[in-house]
Amino acid sequence: MKPNPRHPALRTDSRTELEKLTCRKSKSVTFYIRKGKESNSTQVMKIKNRFALIAPAIYFLLISIPARTQNPNIQYDSLYSNILKEERPIKIILPKKYNPSLTDRYDVLYVLDGEWNTSLAEKVYEFLEYAKFIPANMIIVSVPNYYKDGINMRDRDFTPTSTENSEGKFAWMKSSLISGGASNFLLFLKDELVPYVNRKYHTKIENNILYGTSLGGLFAIYAYLHEPTLFKSYLTVEPSLWWDNEYINRIAPEKLEDKKGIRNTLWISSRDGRAAVEMGISGFDSLLALKAPKDLQWKVEAYPNETHFSAIWKGIYDGLKFTYVKSKTDETLVNRANTLDKFRLENGKYISFSRMDAFLKSQMDSIGIPGLSLAMINDEKIIYHRTLGVTNVENKQGVSNETIFDAASMTKTPFAFLVMRLVEKGILDLDKPLFTYLPYPDIAHDKRYKLITARMVLSHTTGFPNWRFFNENGKLDIKFTPGTQFLYSGEAYEYLAKVIAHLMSIKKNDLQELFNEEVASPLGMDKTYFTWNSWLEAHRATGHVDGKVAEGYGIDSENPNFYASYSMQTEAANYAKFLIGMMNGRGLKKESYEDMLKVQFPNASKEGERQWGLGIAIKRTVFGEQYSHGGFNLNFSSEFMFNKKQKFGYVFFTNCNKGSDLNKKLLKFFKGNGE
Repeated sequence: MKPNPRHPALRTDSRTELEKLTCRKSKSVTFYIRKGKESNSTQVMKIKNRFALIAPAIYFLLISIPARTQNPNIQYDSLYSNILKEERPIKIILPKKYNPSLTDRYDVLYVLDGEWNTSLAEKVYEFLEYAKFIPANMIIVSVPNYYKDGINMRDRDFTPTSTENSEGKFAWMKSSLISGGASNFLLFLKDELVPYVNRKYHTKIENNILYGTSLGGLFAIYAYLHEPTLFKSYLTVEPSLWWDNEYINRIAPEKLEDKKGIRNTLWISSRDGRAAVEMGISGFDSLLALKAPKDLQWKVEAYPNETHFSAIWKGIYDGLKFTYVKSKTDETLVNRANTLDKFRLENGKYISFSRMDAFLKSQMDSIGIPGLSLAMINDEKIIYHRTLGVTNVENKQGVSNETIFDAASMTKTPFAFLVMRLVEKGILDLDKPLFTYLPYPDIAHDKRYKLITARMVLSHTTGFPNWRFFNENGKLDIKFTPGTQFLYSGEAYEYLAKVIAHLMSIKKNDLQELFNEEVASPLGMDKTYFTWNSWLEAHRATGHVDGKVAEGYGIDSENPNFYASYSMQTEAANYAKFLIGMMNGRGLKKESYEDMLKVQFPNASKEGERQWGLGIAIKRTVFGEQYSHGGFNLNFSSEFMFNKKQKFGYVFFTNCNKGSDLNKKLLKFFKGNGE
């Protein structure tokens, strides 16, 4: 690994005798050792001597872990800080599969003392990722220290007060000249570094971690107390809480009082016994036991038989493991701070899981819903997932995570997403008349059909009826000039599906494979089907009408084909993954999403009615636009709604004809029962 030539400490024009570096390389590790006269800086040489003790241990650890292929996504970067009045170098370690052209976003680990902490943090991360203790694909931001006139400025940046520090046990660290700059360094992180990283790289803004050791750990705890929302998790090893007569422990009681409702994790690890007392960590542990906010998940871990430096190995390993847990909803690894017992509503209020459980049970009983699959979304994550009731009222088999439901007309939104993927590839033009791709003999007698475009199909303005069998003669017709009025139509979707199959030179049923490739696989929808198969035969719930087993309009073994308007078979967690993709802009270009989620023909709907985007209904509310769709195949019914602005959404499936009743009750419950 080459040193960053932009690092101030490596610039030839600013070197002093104290700054001259010699470089000793051994396989994959490089050590930089400062040389100079001890009289020039007792502090620097003392720190150097201590670091020399740890260097062999670092080397042993790094060579003992099999080296991976060199990551081409290591980027050396820098930004000038107007707050600190200096150029600050950073090193970005991107995931191996990082692609700036995709919309995937990643958790971020910010590493303080980056020049010596990053290599270890990266190796520990790789191991924990391999062992499936933490999520795959994390961005690591190495924040090295700034050197001025040969002096490491970490004492300035990481310490909250200016003090001479005359305590004998720490007399080697005399910082009277430069200490006390933590407030400025925190402002640099908040207003400059973190926003810069978020703009330039695909980060999950709400899922970042700050990691610091020793003085860096002191700063991390200082940052939590003053800016708890800047990072989701604060991970520290051997934090120097002894600083300034345990300054942090003196201010913590008051600072901890104002953290209500802010969800964080805080990890602190140290040596045990007398060392923990001398470091001020035992005192802070006692404060947390008395004053820790309800929404802070914290742990202090003390290790026997370790040194100030060796505790780092265990601390970063255990700290990252502590930070992540398996979600109770879908088994994915999530930040511990995001494991809630309640979810946030569109209006900003909360409903506890227990109240939601009781509500669903009472409504299923009163409305008469045999089985239900439901998922709630907060902040682009499944926050609540339930499978309730029975698949069949006759055999009483319980609904499970494996149970599949008929999505009915909620098929249309994912199909519209597929259409937009093909538009992006230049296969289809939204505004080109469909007859130019494929004439439609069933309606060729009405020349107005030559006006119909894919945009009109997806926004229900073709003039086609929902289904031709609703007409007395059973034939397809056009009710008005295409593009002038709204009329919901499944027939139009089936015409568009035929056009796409023709353009792709495949059979209509093979659109299943196209959907898998373009939509299902990228969004992680592993239990979503358009055509009948043996899995559905074994796992789909039985449909009901008014509490009794009944036939409906969906696909089955006798009608196994692909229908763009109603044949999707899935369940709530899988469909929620699709909605999350819609909410976070994944899978389509920004321009495509903007087109899909805007009102297409404002004059087509009557005043007060829902407007339509491409494959989705739009309703304006005081909380922002609601995007929704429902499904009804007589014996199955379903609904979804999401609000991008509020990062809220839900989806549910029922195996009966009462889904609309449940949706009305659900919305009323959300409106009047938030906490």
